[in-house]
Amino acid sequence: MAVSVVAAGIMTNAARRNGNSNRAPRGDARRRVLWAQAVEREAATELESRAMSKEPRQIALERIAAEKAARTGRLDIGNLGLERLPDELFQLEWLEELVLGGDGKGVEPDRRNCLVALPPLLPCLPHLRVLDCSQTDLR
Repeated sequence: MAVSVVAAGIMTNAARRNGNSNRAPRGDARRRVLWAQAVEREAATELESRAMSKEPRQIALERIAAEKAARTGRLDIGNLGLERLPDELFQLEWLEELVLGGDGKGVEPDRRNCLVALPPLLPCLPHLRVLDCSQTDLR
């Protein structure tokens, strides 16, 4: 069954070949439910693969920019495969929780952050209370 999600800008190759749109199939309710589930899976897979194709630094910068706008006090840049932390991180003076590692469950080894030392700019985050360095090479 070819699936597409136009709202997210995602369309499968099969849907492109067949000229299908994001319209639900006609028929019984069970078929529609199966179609909706397939759409959700396809969208999640496509978005995940797009995120995986980005450079780790670019993903970290996007998350930093999002935190800068939202000011939640928490930033998760763990499991991106970073070798060093972006300087832009240290502009987030209100940050209370910084996740550099993670639980490591389901994470490919090359996606773990390869940080070996904390940066000297860490004191630029005076409100930092939680620093998660699990599953990193920090000592």
